[in-house]
Amino acid sequence: MGLRIIPVFAFAACLMSGCGGDKLPNGGFSVDNLRLVEAHDGTRNVSGVVRNQNPTVRSVQVEIALYDAHNQPVGELQIPINSIPAEGIKGFEWSLDREAEAVRLKRIYH
Repeated sequence: MGLRIIPVFAFAACLMSGCGGDKLPNGGFSVDNLRLVEAHDGTRNVSGVVRNQNPTVRSVQVEIALYDAHNQPVGELQIPINSIPAEGIKGFEWSLDREAEAVRLKRIYH
């Protein structure tokens, strides 16, 4: 019976310490300053900053939800962000191909 307790204890300790998975929330990525901006020519763009807390250069894909003036969903964007510096940030700006009044981060694929 003592032999069974050790593997269970070892497994529980592994889960609590985070072995076998990402130790940083969301894989070590976050998006800051996500917003809609209007360009000089009147087009609307989504802009933001991706933060990479990992010790290596990484790329991600950011999924953004688009909403109208009544807070109803009108679509989604998937924006590739390449070569984010290790423990650094990288800004992005992406043109919208449809009308939207608000944006929200849905997911970060890493």
